[in-house]
Order: sequence, then structure tokens, then C-alpha cells
Amino acid sequence: MNFLLKFRIYFINFVSIRKKIMIRNIIHGLIIILTISCSVSFAQNNSLNINNRQQKKWITTNPFQTDVFIENLGQFDNWAKTNEKIKYAINNSDNIYFTQKGLTFKLEKIGKMSEEKMKQKGSKGGEKEKKINIETYYVSMNWEGCNDDATIEVSEQSEGYYTFGEKGCEKIKAKGYKKLLYKNLYKGIDVEYVIPEKGGIKYSLIVQPGADINSVKMHYTGDIEKIYTDEKGNIKINTPAGEITDHAPKSFYKESRTSLVSSFELNENIVTFKLNDQQETENRKPETVVIDPWTKTPTSLTTNNDAFDIDFDDYGNVYIAGGTTSIPYKLAKYTASGNIIWTFTNPLDWSADYYGYSKFCILPHSGTIFMGEALNSSGPRVMKINSNGKLQITSQNNPPNNEIWLMFYNRCTGQLIAFGGGTQNDNNIYKISDTNLTSCIVSNFNDCFDEDNDIAAAKMDFNGDFYSLMSSVVCINNNHLLKSLISTNYTLPLAFDVNTNYDFYECYNMGITAFGDCSEGATVRANALALNSSYLYSYDGKTLIAWNKTNGALLNSIIASGSYAGGQYRTHEGIDVDECNNVYIGGTNQVHVFTFDTTLKTFIAKTPITTNIPNAVYDIKLDRMTNILYVCGNGFVTATEGLYCSIQQLNVTTAIDSCGGTAVVTVNSGIPPYIYQWSNGASTSSITVSPGKYYVTVTDNSCMHNKHIDTIKIISSINMNIIGDTNICIGHSTTLTVSGANSYIWNNSLGSDSTQIVAPTATTTYTVTGSKNGCSVMQSIVVKVEVPGGSATVDKNIGDTIYNFQFDWMGNYGNLYYWDFGDGYHSNLQNPTHKYSKVGKYTIKVIVYSPDSCEMIHYLYVEIIIPSKLEVFNVFTPNGDGINDVYKVKYEGEFVYFNMKIFNRWGVLLFETSDINKPWDGKQWTKKGFPDGTYYYIISAKGKDSKEYDFHGSVTLIR
Repeated sequence: MNFLLKFRIYFINFVSIRKKIMIRNIIHGLIIILTISCSVSFAQNNSLNINNRQQKKWITTNPFQTDVFIENLGQFDNWAKTNEKIKYAINNSDNIYFTQKGLTFKLEKIGKMSEEKMKQKGSKGGEKEKKINIETYYVSMNWEGCNDDATIEVSEQSEGYYTFGEKGCEKIKAKGYKKLLYKNLYKGIDVEYVIPEKGGIKYSLIVQPGADINSVKMHYTGDIEKIYTDEKGNIKINTPAGEITDHAPKSFYKESRTSLVSSFELNENIVTFKLNDQQETENRKPETVVIDPWTKTPTSLTTNNDAFDIDFDDYGNVYIAGGTTSIPYKLAKYTASGNIIWTFTNPLDWSADYYGYSKFCILPHSGTIFMGEALNSSGPRVMKINSNGKLQITSQNNPPNNEIWLMFYNRCTGQLIAFGGGTQNDNNIYKISDTNLTSCIVSNFNDCFDEDNDIAAAKMDFNGDFYSLMSSVVCINNNHLLKSLISTNYTLPLAFDVNTNYDFYECYNMGITAFGDCSEGATVRANALALNSSYLYSYDGKTLIAWNKTNGALLNSIIASGSYAGGQYRTHEGIDVDECNNVYIGGTNQVHVFTFDTTLKTFIAKTPITTNIPNAVYDIKLDRMTNILYVCGNGFVTATEGLYCSIQQLNVTTAIDSCGGTAVVTVNSGIPPYIYQWSNGASTSSITVSPGKYYVTVTDNSCMHNKHIDTIKIISSINMNIIGDTNICIGHSTTLTVSGANSYIWNNSLGSDSTQIVAPTATTTYTVTGSKNGCSVMQSIVVKVEVPGGSATVDKNIGDTIYNFQFDWMGNYGNLYYWDFGDGYHSNLQNPTHKYSKVGKYTIKVIVYSPDSCEMIHYLYVEIIIPSKLEVFNVFTPNGDGINDVYKVKYEGEFVYFNMKIFNRWGVLLFETSDINKPWDGKQWTKKGFPDGTYYYIISAKGKDSKEYDFHGSVTLIR
């Protein structure tokens, strides 16, 4: 017999929410621990909680993350000479641009600028004016005959994102990837590109079994002087900018790693691939073949990973600038933990006639960066870049001079101060009115009134005075150390002017660059000065000198290493100092450390820092609040640990009153008025708060950012404690009891009793203020209310047996389960199955327990019934023999409705019944019964299983 499951499900979400089975009387005494937050909106990671300044040592040897394929969102459209749409680009010294059907190499050659071209740029000539000339060439490689519908896929997204200074592209935020794949470039053949550490571009042809390698053709066009195959089987492409080498391929079976003999074949400018005769397609193993060449571009330019300048903001983010002596330069931002956030690429026209840029200036509180043009014959411009790496403003040209090498922000005047020089006149200081770069005054601040009056290095003191090193090819004061006063608005007279005996000859002031004379990319600026509140220090790559800041007196000097060259021939630089007079200077594979003895006025050599200093150092910055030393140089950026120094520029003391609720900050140095920022939002020198840990940041009114961050832990004389169950089920209550004070006031209108019974319907914080002996303290406790959720379901006829059913608990509430199936059987599974033995009505109950032991009950109702069946017949014989004497239906199951009507052939109703068990005996209207013949029936019915029946037909009566 067949049965059918009919079920009804009733969800009762909160039939019973009982007290937890496991009673946990955990005593919670909660003390508020506040951390400071800053409400500024313009910087990333903006929290002045010094604990968030992760003092972690780290290093990266890929400062600008250039070993990636960067998606083109419009920023590269004008970078390559191609009619094809650029899809992706390698934005480093290789400059390779990928299109749908190939790639383009952008090659640069650096040489001297012709006299005619210098005149076009407004140059006067002379030794310094023999500026570089950049010649650009392009070589394209197209996959001839490739599939037009080949897809380009990228994978292994790199860390951080990329922004650009190109006009119209300031809002672009591009991603970078480690792999680039042309899928089905030829039938059955993919091409995958990666960027190897050894430079250039590596590509692999992935040839599926049966694919025709002869269909692959690489067609080279562009600025090609000669293309040929050398004796090693490499393809050599001679260009005016150098030689591109496509190294002979290495081939193998992908699965078995068995080597294959392969080679290039060159026919004019078309390169194809050949496997040896015994390994042609028809004889090849049914394996995927990988053909793996490596293309190397000319090496006339250095790498893009030299980091020349470094700085950090108030939140521990680290910024570096550099690249190569090749346009465009780059700027990158890292977190305090060493994770790159973004890389910004300068616009192509930035200082385009000199391959240079200024040392950048950062506003530590906002993370805003300013960068000037090294040389622009129309007057240098300045870029303003926000903390997200987006270019916000580019200033107008600032004539009448044409170079900016260094920039600072003066908080006293609200101005940006830039130092430079040039050949137009003797002006060398740019006073930019504000951080929106609205106007600029260019003037002369020293006593050299001649051309080429350049500044190699400069440093601003806390009171706004400047110290600078001159670098001039004509002025008698070349290599002098100068002090310019804010009180004179940086005009004459100078506070002092002394000779350093250094050799910062102007055109060689960056010996760390790849080029060696004025005609090939020299730059004026140098990372050569550092100061603290007591002394000024200078470093030319070899000799370290301590100076009196007031009168310029030379106090002492020391040679870092006898093997080093200084001044024009130096190969490293960088200097910084703490308030303990520990001086850090850059060397080769190390940072030298010297302590200046302020009594004996001598230098004491300390152990150099060599960990994570892999190459020559170019710049150093010390975070005096954490003693973390940030170092960058030839292909690296690192954060390492400096010597411990507890002395801060600001001398800050703190005190807590007898009740322990008031903290007072006193500043004994620096320049008032002071700005106070507390972790609870207060901005006064004292706060009254509950016990806990607080952070205060004090900033003085000096012209530089002069900060001190202190931690204050307030421990009250009132030792107040709150106990109570902090995790309850909804609908239940908990008792909170406070002790330790004499009187109490609760929030939430609870009153003043020490004991409170609360029954919150949602997670609630209860705060109580306790008072004792004139002191008050506030504490809180959080009562978490668990509100269960979820539902139970049942599915019929699981498997091939109608008695088997699947029960499921839907939702994340449950931790333990108890199912009662209503027939004496149970289960502890979340989603059990159950088999009933007979038809009937069943009530299923499921009890679900949460991880916190709250109980929830749901009910389901199912009913198993016999399926309905109805059968009719077309003849009966009412002759009294006891066989087939009446006309009736045959049925199974239960029926909720039934009706049967019998008619004669004239449509006269002869019989009707609503009782499925009542038959027609053929005897109505006459005792003898109706005569033999044909009669007609209409039968309609509906089973309890909702199945409906409708029969129309004839029945033959035979006596």
C-alpha cells in the first residue's frame, strides 16, 4: 500500500527561552580603557594613539613596487607610440606597454642638449647649462595572425594601488598584477608574462597537445637599426637607444619536465619558434609544451627602485621618493608596519628638461605632500598630493628663476619655503603663500648675487630660522654654511656665513646618481644637514661636522670612513640626530652612529647599524618619539631601531590629584602657546576623568611640528567594583552589585541603590558613579542580551521510502540540539533524518541551545495519511444473486467530499447520494426496478489528500 506524507509546519520562535542550563556567576569588574582618536578626515591611519604607532622593524627591496603589470585606466594612453589601445604597462625603467595583439618597448637615450635646443628652452649656455637631452624611441612586437578574440587575464594582485599625476588622470586608482596571460592567443596556445628580478620581461608560450607552434609569429617594427640572430641563438634588436635581446628559448614538456630542443627562426623582422625535426607536432608526446624565452631591454638607465628621500607623518606612515634618473619619478607611501599603500607616478612633463625633482615636503598631521620641479625654464611648479596619493593641485610656473631643490612648511608663517637656484638670475628662495599654492615670491636670501646661486641642502630650526649649504660654480661663497633668520623674512643680513671646506661642486652634488657630469643628469640637492635643540650637524658623504647654531663655529669633525669620498664624488649620504646628540649618517651597507660629547665637544663612534642596510644609504629620518630610524637608499627602504634616547624636544611633566580623577600636564620647554589633544577629546592642559589609561599629545607653537606624546594612567583612591552576570537570555534578568564607595548614582534612571535588578531587551551598558571622601569615580558594565533566531523545516519523502523525512535547523543560533519526533524517538543532530513506522499525526519538538546555553524551542506538525484512490465501473447486474447487485465506486483513503448522480437517457435524475458507501441498487421508483439498458453517471469527489475526481460516463444495467 502506498502512503503519502502531508505536513504542516508551525514556527514558534520563542515558545520557551529558559534560563541557561549552565549557570555562570562570573564576576565582572570593568574599568574603562580609552584610546585616543583624531577627528581629522584627510589622512589614512589617523590615530594619535602612540600604541598604534607599530614600532616594527621591516625592509623592502622593491620600494616602488614596479615589478607589476599595471592596468591602464587612461593614464598610459599617451606614453607609448602605438595605434593600439594599451591594456597594461610595466611602469619601470623597462617601460613596456601591452596591447591586444602585442607590446611596445619605450626606450630612452640620454645625451647632451644641443646649443640650438638650449636656445629654444631659453638657456644662456655655459657649463651648467649643458643640460641633458632625452631621445625617445619605440619598438613594437605584434603577434602576427593571432586570434582577435584572445582574452587578457591577470592574476596575483600586488599590494597597494597606483596613482598618477598626468593631466586628466588625477582620480585614477589602478591595480597591479604579477602575471599577465594572453588566453588562446593562437588556437591551443597561451602566452604568459612575468617580470623577473633580473629585469626585462619573461614570457612563456604554453602549447597544448595538437596546437601548431608554426602559427606563432612575432613581428618587430619601429626604431630598429638591425635585427639578427647571434651565435648563441639570441635575437638581437639594435636600436638608437641600445640593444634589445630576446634570449634563446628553453623548452620542455610541462607535465614530465623533459627538455625539448628549440630555437628562434628569423625571417626579416619576423621571429618564429622551431622544435627539432624529431619533435614536430605529429611526433610530439601528448603533453603540454612550454617555450620559455627572456627579453632584456637596454641597460643605459638605472633601475626604478632607488629611494633618494624619506620622511614620515604623525601616524607612523612612511613616505619615499625616487625612481631612477629617468622620467617619470615616483612617490610611495607605506604603513608603519612596512605595507605599501600606494605609489604615485609624476607626470611625464614634470621637470622634463632636466630629469629631476625636489626633496618632498610633508605636513605630518595630514599626510599632504608637496614636491617641486628640479628645473623648468619657465619657472618651476609645485604639486600638492593628498594622503591618498591623489594629485590635488599643480601650481603655476614660478619665475624668474627655474630650479627648486628643497621644500619646507613653516607653521609660523603658514608658508611653503623652497630653496633652489638656476641660471636666469641670483634668486634662490621661493616663498609660497599657502598650502593651496595660490602665489609665490621669488627672491635672494644670501650674499651671492650671481647666477648659479644654488642651495645644496637646507634645514629649518624650530623657531623658523634656516641653515643652508651653498653650491655654486661662480660664487666665492661656494660650499659655505649660512644661517638665515625668520625675523628678517629670510633676507640679508645673514646670522652667519662660514666656510665648510666641503666640495659640493654644483654639478656633482649628487654623486649617488648614475651619471657623472653636468651634461648627464646631475642635481644640486643633498641630504647633508641635521639639527636638534642644541647643535647643527653636516655631512658630505665622508666628514661629519658639529656646528654652533648661534655663531656658526665649527666645534669638531670626524671622518666616517677613510675609504669614503666626500662632496662631488660621494656615493651615499643622509643624516639625522636625536636630542641625546646621537648622530646617524649614511654609509655603504651601514648607518654610522656617533655620539657628540657636549662637554668635551668630541665625537664618540658607536656600533654601526648594518641589519637591513643592503646597499648605499641616501637618506635617514629618525622618529624621536619611538627611536625608530627610517632609512632608504640604493634599492631599499627599511625601518630599524636607533639608540635609546628618552629626551624629547618638549619637556612635559604630568601629575594626578589625590582623588585620582584629575590629570594635569605641564610643559617646560618649546614655544608657547601649546595645543593639547587628549584621547577623550579634551583640549585643555588638565582633564577630570574616571580611572583608566589616557594619551595626551602636546604640540608647541614652533615653526616645525614639535610634539610630545605621553601616556597617563589614572588609578583612583576609590577601588570600586561591579559584579553581575553579563550574559543573559532575552526575557531574563541579572543582578548588578557595586561596592567600594559610600554612595552611588546609576544611569538609565536606576536610582542610587548599590544593587540593581535589570532585564534589558538588548545589549546595554550600565554606568554607575561612586563617591567617597569627596572623590568620585565612574565605572561601567556591559550586559549582553542574547536574542535567539532560527527556524526548523522538514522535507517529505527523503530517499525512496515515504516514511523517511529530513529535518533541518536553519540559522547560526544553535550549538546543541534535541529533536523529539513524537513517536518515542529522539536525535541530537542539527539536521537529522527520521523514519516513521505508521501513518498518523505527529508533533515534532526541537530544543536548540546557544553557545551561551540559552534555550529555544520550536514545534513542527506532520501527518502521514493514506493517499486517496477512486475507481468507477460501467456495468452491474441487480438480479439478486448476490454478485454485482448494486452500482458503487471502489475507493481507498479518506474523502472529504463525494457526490454521485444517475440519469436515464432523457436526462431524468434517477438517483443521487453524498455517501461514498451508499450504492444504487437499480430499484428506485418501481419495485421491479429499472429495465435493462444504458444509464449515465456523474461522479465528483475530493480526497483528504486534496486530490479531486470528476467522472462522466455510462453504465449498463443487466438483469
